[in-house]
Amino acid sequence: MSPPQYWLKLNDRFNQSKVEDPPTPKEIPQPFYTTSKDLLARLEELKRLGNDSYTKKEFGFATSYYSMAMQCYDQLNRFSNKFKSSLTENEMTSIKKMASIIASNLSLSLSKQMRIPDANIMGQMAVNFDQTNCKAVVRLCDILFQVGRHAEAIPMLNHAL
Repeated sequence: MSPPQYWLKLNDRFNQSKVEDPPTPKEIPQPFYTTSKDLLARLEELKRLGNDSYTKKEFGFATSYYSMAMQCYDQLNRFSNKFKSSLTENEMTSIKKMASIIASNLSLSLSKQMRIPDANIMGQMAVNFDQTNCKAVVRLCDILFQVGRHAEAIPMLNHAL
């Protein structure tokens, strides 16, 4: 015995989607930057997007944005010696300070996801970029306390104060 006619029509109506699938987005590679202004603007934009995601408690998205920003900084160090050599000392310092802030934010975002080893690495990077970044030192010390490395954390905190 076949199902009633109304059942077949109802079934056909739900099986026919009137909504089209969205097009698959194309991946856009990170561009190479030729001026420090462009690089700093991109770092600032990615930091802002990461901060917005973090305030919404979307730690995965925040981690992605901060990681993309760190990739931009990594491009500067690895691939563009000509660009790096053209930077003034002041420009390089401001880029390193921004990288320190972003690495510190990434460390915090990773620790919120309980990815403590990764957070520890990023915290160390943040302090290495800029030892005057007190937030980075405090966040690194917090992570060191979480893993029980009190002997390393206490002198760092005393030095930061």
